[in-house]
Formats: sequence, C-alpha cells, structure tokens
Amino acid sequence: MVSLTMNATESQVPSPDRPESYPRRVLVTVSGLTPQIITETLYALSRRDPPFIPTEVQVITTELGRQKFVAAIEKFRHFFREYDLPVPRCDPGDLYVVAGPSGQATDVRTPADNEHVGNLIMQRVLELTSDPNCAVHASIAGGRKTMGFYLGYLMSMFGRDQDRISHVLVNEVFENETAFYYPPRKLEKIRVSDGRELYADDNSVLLSEIPFIRHRGGFSEEDLRRQGMTFQQAVGLAQRAIVRTELVIDVDQRKVRAGDIDVRMQANPLAFLAWVAAVRVRGTESVRYSDSPEEFLRWYERVLDDAGSVKFEETKRAVRNGFEEEDFRFRVHAVNTAFRRALGASRASEYSIKLLKKRSGRYSLSLPGMAITLRGTVVA
Repeated sequence: MVSLTMNATESQVPSPDRPESYPRRVLVTVSGLTPQIITETLYALSRRDPPFIPTEVQVITTELGRQKFVAAIEKFRHFFREYDLPVPRCDPGDLYVVAGPSGQATDVRTPADNEHVGNLIMQRVLELTSDPNCAVHASIAGGRKTMGFYLGYLMSMFGRDQDRISHVLVNEVFENETAFYYPPRKLEKIRVSDGRELYADDNSVLLSEIPFIRHRGGFSEEDLRRQGMTFQQAVGLAQRAIVRTELVIDVDQRKVRAGDIDVRMQANPLAFLAWVAAVRVRGTESVRYSDSPEEFLRWYERVLDDAGSVKFEETKRAVRNGFEEEDFRFRVHAVNTAFRRALGASRASEYSIKLLKKRSGRYSLSLPGMAITLRGTVVA
C-alpha cells in the first residue's frame, strides 16, 4: 500500500518535540492474535493534537500473528479510507516474523525463541533509529509479553529525542471483542458478543504515552554501526554506562582506559591528555593556552620515547612561542573526539576536557583527581 496524499507535516522543519514533523514516521508494533491493537493505535494517534500519521507501519509478530493481520488487512485499509488519511506503507516486507534457529517461523515460548525475538526487535529498532529523518513510535500493547518488554527496553537503549513509546487502552466493553477495530467515524451502535449494542467514541480508545530514559548516548558510534550485534551483546554494551567512572592513562604503554573501555588515542592528543591529567591530579585544576608548553612537550617525549623523532621536532617547532589559542582548542577537541568515538556522547562527557567558565580560557578534566590514575612521570 502506497501513500495517496501528502501529510501537511512533511513541509515542516523536523523538531524532536514534534515527532509528527519528520518526513519519515514509522509506527512499530508487536502483534499477536489481536491485530485490532494496530488499528486501535493508529486511530488514537490520528486523534491527537497534532496527529501523528505514520508513513510506514512495521509489524513484529509470530507466524500465527502474521496470518491474523493479513486476514484483517481490509480493516486496516478501511480505517484510512473512512478517516480520509494518507495510507502508510505496510507491505509484506514490513511484517517481521519471529524465526527459530532453522529459519522457520516459530512462536515465542522457549528460551531460544526469546533470544531470537530479542535479536529481531533489536535489529528493527537499531536500523530505524539510525535514520535522522525518521521518528519512531513504538506500540508495546500487543504480542507476547516478552515481545512488548523487548520493544520498550530496546527503545530505551536506542531511542532518540523524537522517538516515543505508547500503550493503547480500550474500553473494557470492547477490549475482548474481535469485531472491534476502531470507533467508526459516524457515531453508530456496535453489537458486542453478549448481544448488547453500544456506541464507540473517542473515549473508547485511549493512548497512554510512556516516558522512558534514553540510553543511546552511552553507545559509541562504532557500537551503533556494529554488524550482526545480538540483543545479549547490546545489553552488555549498555551495562558499561553504569561501570565505575575511572580514567587510567598509561603513558609508557600508550594506552588510555575509561572505565572498562580502551580508548584509541594518537600520541599527540595522548600527551596533551596526560599533561591536563597531571595538572588535575596535582590539584592545580586547570590549564590554558597561555601556559608554557614545556610540560606538554615532556609528556610528548615520554609518549614517543624518542626526543629526536620527526614528530617531536615538528610539534616542538609548532609551540616554540607558546600555544596558539586555536591550536590549543584543536588539541582539546582531538582528545574529546577520541572519547566520544569510544564511549558515545553521553558517557564521554564524564571524561572530556571542558572549558570551566565562558571566556576564562581555562580547561580541565571533568573527573576529580582521585578518579584519575596516571602511570608515568615527567618533571613538571
């Protein structure tokens, strides 16, 4: 199914506080034996102010759930026609069926099934949240309880500011009615299984948006691009964010370790980091570009273990009259970039070199001196 009309929100500049403003808007839902959850969620999203009208609907389900959804596809189509809404894409390729070790469709009953559904949901969430032009709305109302938990948990791990999680709530008189998919546009009575005829209106279907903590900043860029990452591996990477904050700089081994993560750093920024760390450990607190570069050069010589090297001589000539302010800031940036690449933006902030006060020109490590271990010494 291809969208027939353009939503007005597509002309807006995307803003995280307005998910409806993104050009690509994806409803991701877990579904089991009640595909009604999907149309109920779509109805509730369309009734919001402003509405969130998906451009795509992706369904994560079991084989039996897929069959149920396909059998009800006309209800899905009719909803958009009845409410004059643009039809989102929902092709067979947008139905993701849980598969077992053999690749065959399966239910979610065994520990192995749980592992496979976790991997499937993680890949969907990770792929969608890698698109900066996309806002993801995840509905955790349907499917097996494990599936809903995984979807919410993985959105917390990888979701961004524009992404949302919700659970749709249906009036109890319609909750178990297989014939109820959404309140009709024209108010009319609906016959329920006990023979009663009841009206369904806006209050029959309510959307409860669920606030969640976003941990995406705790993943490095390399982590987010990792091919074939499993759900279990992703949990292990997320666990790093709560490891004790400690910075170890081993000058002789040319190694930097932040918490439990090795940070790749070239010799020049490593020496600069060692100098700033040494100042912090001594309690001097900060450095600035007008400071003498002599101690930095001694650290650089120690890192290179070769005072006569071309690299050392080039750097020595570059700072022979002291640091240039722009050069000094570039060195700070090089250190902080290495931390961000290894740790992700959120966690890197704990280890970065920061400007203490605007226009002060003074920089210091965020960590207290007691959290820093500097292996190697030079004459200050």
